[in-house]
Amino acid sequence: MAKKQQSTAPPNPHSIPNRDTMQRLNFLYQASTYLSSLSATKSSSTPTTQPEAQTVTPSGPKGKEKQTDEVCLVTPAYLSRAYVSSMKAIGQKTVVKL
Repeated sequence: MAKKQQSTAPPNPHSIPNRDTMQRLNFLYQASTYLSSLSATKSSSTPTTQPEAQTVTPSGPKGKEKQTDEVCLVTPAYLSRAYVSSMKAIGQKTVVKL
């Protein structure tokens, strides 16, 4: 029996396996890079200070005391780190090599 000839055509760049996952990882990487650059330029122009916790007083039903909850402000650096950790988790769960 004759052997089949191997095709020497280059692979199609549009046929990426797990394209949706790669696009999601690409978005998270770009967003993380952008946010980290924002925090770098912001911190270099202003002195480094920690954001203060904001106190929120929700309006409760009548007759009950109002409770205060502390909500931390979200900084671009924090979001950048969160996006990177999400990107790593998605890459591990879908077994995508970066």
